[in-house]
Amino acid sequence: VALTGKKMLPVITGPGVPKGGTLAESLEIASFLCSMRPGGCAPATGRDDVAEWLKKIGPISSKLTRPRLYKMPVKDWANEGDVAYARWKYGVKMSFDYDAAEKATPELVVEAASVIAELEDLLKGSD
Repeated sequence: VALTGKKMLPVITGPGVPKGGTLAESLEIASFLCSMRPGGCAPATGRDDVAEWLKKIGPISSKLTRPRLYKMPVKDWANEGDVAYARWKYGVKMSFDYDAAEKATPELVVEAASVIAELEDLLKGSD
């Protein structure tokens, strides 16, 4: 809140960061960081196989990470009101079942490992 006036992530701040030293929009942050890297960032590939892989890993990743994010010992989650809001936002508004996701962890880890194993061939490409 102190950086942007709003409770939002991600935020990047520091010397050389435009807009008064603070950026809080994901695309602006990505663009800024790419501008700092020699040669910029690699563009999206447009590969259908990569898009399919992202569709496969996304729901698994959400079920593994979302129930654990607010448990991290960081300032962002120190306020119980922030935790309650996040759980309401995803639980009620988006129908995310925190308890079911946590209980499914062993199966989700196996499933994630299987999907992640597919990544090696994708990284090699088809040429």
